[in-house]
Amino acid sequence: MAGTNLPDNLHIAVQINNPQLIVPGLLISSFQFETIELQLREQGVTHIVQVGIELGPSHTGKFEYLHVPIQDVEGVDLIAQLPPVFQFMDSALAKGGVVLVHCMMGISRSASTCIAFLMWKQRLPFVRAAEQVYAARPFISPNPGFVLQLRLWEQAGMEFGSWSGWSRQKFLQAVEEGGGLKSCLFDNVMREAGVDLGTLWEQRNSGAFGTVVPSPPPPKRRPMPVRWTHKFCCVS
Repeated sequence: MAGTNLPDNLHIAVQINNPQLIVPGLLISSFQFETIELQLREQGVTHIVQVGIELGPSHTGKFEYLHVPIQDVEGVDLIAQLPPVFQFMDSALAKGGVVLVHCMMGISRSASTCIAFLMWKQRLPFVRAAEQVYAARPFISPNPGFVLQLRLWEQAGMEFGSWSGWSRQKFLQAVEEGGGLKSCLFDNVMREAGVDLGTLWEQRNSGAFGTVVPSPPPPKRRPMPVRWTHKFCCVS
């Protein structure tokens, strides 16, 4: 996007399959990262939350999995899916585990799930939780339906018992009452709350947050011993 410091497509393409650390023990990434067992082991992953109806485990029996079968569409009821997700994540973290949350691209469904978890666990408002997740992975973009749900859930005290459900019809009604689709676009919501996404990107890119999770370097190999052989030639 011209005139901003937001990450361009090249940055996103390079980083989208990398894991990012949101808070200790909580990683976010795309589906591609989940497929490589060595990378999961290097990052200490023990539990995996797959947020997507199209996803499935690549390493059954080697990690603990939880599948959240939802699509990335505005009318999907994300909030209704969250209680067992939070229980799974909270239990894993309490035992010292490392949780990977991923969807297809690590942009909307998994980001929304991580935002919701921070809201619930740390009792944060939507904007503050979203700020943390964006600071770690500065190309997240929860779909407008998820943004609306999370903000309404915040208004309801982040309690599941008071959640009345969600549908395409409720989404359209909320958009109309809110003044149009622009009012629930992630970037607009954050900007109106005074969050400068460009600054967050700059800080992360400069290492201020320290949220990129590099793979550890390969172990140093000891040099192989060299056997010297001496051949002597006698000239008569």
